[in-house]
Amino acid sequence: MNAMERMQRRIFRDQQKQQRLLKKYSKLRHYAGRCEECGCKEPNPVQHIDESNIAITYNSPYLCRDCYIKKYGA
Repeated sequence: MNAMERMQRRIFRDQQKQQRLLKKYSKLRHYAGRCEECGCKEPNPVQHIDESNIAITYNSPYLCRDCYIKKYGA
């Protein structure tokens, strides 16, 4: 296997990994209508967003404004 074939395989693996991540994180999590911290009904939930890491954003809980301020401080 020469260097060109190794590079093509690496590029192909990277493309497959990106496609799996996009498929996993493209669907939004279901919001149940309640704050995931205190359980109060919340029509307008707040969620932590990290622009550099999609996994943090995807897995961050839906919170009411008070719980968000307690947890993240802003």
